[in-house]
Amino acid sequence: MKNFVINVFGWIIDLFCRIYHRYKIQCVKTQFHSFGSHSCISYPFIIQGTQNIDIADHVNIRSYATLTAINAKIIIKRWTGAAPYLYISTGNHRMIPGRFYRSITDTEKGKGYDADVIINEDVWIASRVTILKGVTVGRGAVIAAGAVVNKDVLPYSVVGGVPAHFIKFKWTISQILEHEQKLYAVDERFTEEELRMWGIQE
Repeated sequence: MKNFVINVFGWIIDLFCRIYHRYKIQCVKTQFHSFGSHSCISYPFIIQGTQNIDIADHVNIRSYATLTAINAKIIIKRWTGAAPYLYISTGNHRMIPGRFYRSITDTEKGKGYDADVIINEDVWIASRVTILKGVTVGRGAVIAAGAVVNKDVLPYSVVGGVPAHFIKFKWTISQILEHEQKLYAVDERFTEEELRMWGIQE
């Protein structure tokens, strides 16, 4: 009897948690600048500056994400996925001699301390990845688990480490061209010349 009561009580708590999570997700979706169809973000999460965040169609962000876009934008394009514990910040602190950094206001920061983060289509972001201000992640890139990304990531590249560095390209030129031919309009596709310019090999 005791186990039955505990199981029923646990089931009720789980049900209320699920309802609460759905409520929080629906609330935050309406606060984003845009939130695409068939996209989802799993609760729990921490989000600051929702009005500066654009989520395109078919984006999947797993639980425990932290997205901070107080003074710049976060743009995540279609068909991108992120494993748990994604951290994206569009800002940084300014340090002034004789001042506590917490006392320095946004108006005192000046240029260069806040910048947009743009994650292009078809990017896979593994667990516990940090992406810092001003970074653009190229289409089709892969970011390895635990990476700290502080500079731009080339399309179709694999990066990892702290700070993140180039590891390899995930496909050859012919594979990328075939992939893009199936998924993108002619005017959206990368050319063979562009791929070779980035150092991708056949």
